[in-house]
Amino acid sequence: MDKQYIYAGVILEDSDMVLMLKRTRPGMPDTYAAPHGIVKTGQRLRDVAKREVFQQCGLVVEARQLLYVEEIITPVEGFRFWFRGEWIAGDPVTEALAHDEGGKIEPRWLTQEQILSRKVDPMMLLGDYWSLRETGFESPRYIII
Repeated sequence: MDKQYIYAGVILEDSDMVLMLKRTRPGMPDTYAAPHGIVKTGQRLRDVAKREVFQQCGLVVEARQLLYVEEIITPVEGFRFWFRGEWIAGDPVTEALAHDEGGKIEPRWLTQEQILSRKVDPMMLLGDYWSLRETGFESPRYIII
């Protein structure tokens, strides 16, 4: 079996807007993703999720409730753990950051309507996230993608 990757990320809301990272790469369509990153040996999921938001967006957050566990079966096997974020401190970075793939990453606050009209990750933001948010996440959702 090939190596499996583990990721941790945060879905952070403020005033009914979700923090997303707009990724632009030459010759590719723009994509939007909630802040997340790879968990390395010895690291805790919540710590990685918090670190990624700080590094990518300049915000101090707490990774609270576990909302989703994604099992990724293609193209690279692994798992992603998505937490509900709570904004503690900091001002969001507004300028684009250089990315190692020759593109840029730019933090953006998007409304539900804006999210539904774009290619986003995690894909649950295009589906049941909004109804579960209204009723409260009773337990984490397990999704295979």
